[in-house]
Amino acid sequence: MCGIAGYINTDLRPIPGRGTMVEMLRLQKHRGPDDSGIRAFSLKSGTTIEMDPDNKSDQHTAYEGIIGFNRLSILDLSYNGHQPMVSPDGKVIIALNGEIYNAFDFKNELQNWGYTFKSQTDTEIVLALYLKYEFEGMLNRLNGMFAIVIIDLELGSVFLARDRFGIKPMYYLNTGKTFAFSSELKSFKCLSDFVWQLDESQVCLLYTSPSPRDS
Repeated sequence: MCGIAGYINTDLRPIPGRGTMVEMLRLQKHRGPDDSGIRAFSLKSGTTIEMDPDNKSDQHTAYEGIIGFNRLSILDLSYNGHQPMVSPDGKVIIALNGEIYNAFDFKNELQNWGYTFKSQTDTEIVLALYLKYEFEGMLNRLNGMFAIVIIDLELGSVFLARDRFGIKPMYYLNTGKTFAFSSELKSFKCLSDFVWQLDESQVCLLYTSPSPRDS
């Protein structure tokens, strides 16, 4: 079990540093106690930078998006499996919670294609599959339980995917100014423009006719 969280200011406001993301990750730290990572990114400029979760002075104003990850280390316990993970050219960011059962079936193919692996993780194999086959082609090859976020800075796009049975959670919201995603709903309360409110239009009200005793 790992945890993903992130948000993008769709009105292009810069993120206010790392504080909000640190709090979002703290609320789901139990999902991944072994390591935490944060990356700020800009779909507008196509750039990204890693932020130190423990450095309170780590402030950047050139990015309108940010993604964080709490890792439970299972495959490749080294720092090589650190997430969010970035492609060799720095243009694609991936965060994956789950397990891809058939991931290593593709490793020789991807190495023959020219990809050089730095880790022994299924996450990096999924990243390489995306680079070779793009989003749909990647998903069609995956057998497993997963929640995946891919940020393609070259396309200026963010992709979210969940396994076909919904084993691994992924929630998202759009406030009109911010698009956010998280492995747990409670992380959304850290966002300044999010309000906990019941959407009554989505509630099904059941009516039971009075019993004879009530009349």
